[in-house]
Amino acid sequence: DALIQDEIELFDIAALLSEYVCNMQSRHTDAQLRYQGATQGVTVKGSDIRIVQLLDKIKDNALDFASPGTEIIFQLDTDQQQAVIHIKNEGETIPQPQLEMLFQGMSSHRPVNTAVPHLGIGLYVAHRIAEYHQGKLQIENRKDKQGVEVILILPIAR
Repeated sequence: DALIQDEIELFDIAALLSEYVCNMQSRHTDAQLRYQGATQGVTVKGSDIRIVQLLDKIKDNALDFASPGTEIIFQLDTDQQQAVIHIKNEGETIPQPQLEMLFQGMSSHRPVNTAVPHLGIGLYVAHRIAEYHQGKLQIENRKDKQGVEVILILPIAR
């Protein structure tokens, strides 16, 4: 319901991503966050604040599950119709049955002994934000079996 009240506007997803990764690197000095892709000129339609909220959910998971000392890569690829954002981390892969349930609310797959409790709604919220933007959010094990990749696909505005 909160999404319906958001103001929809055109914004540059490349500039947003580039700045986001830079800002998050300065906040998470013990992590290695890297951005690859254009730094401007890729326009999408929606709520930039909600896309940042989505990125925060994905980034937090990547930080929690990445192997120590490895990079988390945010990569923007584009074609004429869509912006494809890949967020990749190295670490454990996710068993297939869990992959199929990640976007269901109230379903956390974190180890029980984590210091901070997790309600399991972060990925559900991220998925809903992607859908609101006529986009698609996918999570899969990397093809090289070295970790996980989250893929956000958003239509490019004309």
